[in-house]
Amino acid sequence: TLSLHDALPISEDGIAGDLLVQGGKFRNNASSGLWIAHANSVDFEASGAVSNEVTGNKGLAGVFMVFGGSHAQFNNSDFSNNFGDNLHVVTVNGPLSLTNVTADNGAAGLKVQSAASLAATNSSFSNNLGHGIEFTHLDGSLTLVGVVANDNGGTGVYAMPDGQATVPGTISIFDSQMCFNGESGLFIHEADSAGATITQSLFNFNVGDNIILR
Repeated sequence: TLSLHDALPISEDGIAGDLLVQGGKFRNNASSGLWIAHANSVDFEASGAVSNEVTGNKGLAGVFMVFGGSHAQFNNSDFSNNFGDNLHVVTVNGPLSLTNVTADNGAAGLKVQSAASLAATNSSFSNNLGHGIEFTHLDGSLTLVGVVANDNGGTGVYAMPDGQATVPGTISIFDSQMCFNGESGLFIHEADSAGATITQSLFNFNVGDNIILR
């Protein structure tokens, strides 16, 4: 296990173990804040007044993760104001989860190619040049609770398939906002889901359609 406490900028080319980041600061680098080629699992953890910060970086992303292993979770972290995507995930074999995360003012808030499932809670993906949340394929469910994806140049939450169903599991959205976006609020292509439940959420004043599930 590689643990980073109050870490300096780092490029992690791959470890044969787990990556734990607590109170890490990866800011204002000429490249990405943190590049992760491979890890058995990835955990960004913080609590109270301590938080992880990956901000103001000039590379492809604030965090660029190629392979996240059995799971990747990002808690109490700020991934904002990066030149590229604030958080870019290529593949996670297991679940991808985000809690109390801010990913605003980047090229995209969160971009995911593939994960077993995606869950975001009490998190913001707003004011990005592209989409707030963008993903290609989940093996299972999409769960958004207390998510704000407003004022993006693209769509608030956007899914485009690569030949597979984007969300074969359930879609659950509660107490969330996807408003004032330059394209749609929620746009999921080829969901083929096991069912969708959307409650107590706002999808207003988007330039395109407010909600599209197809």
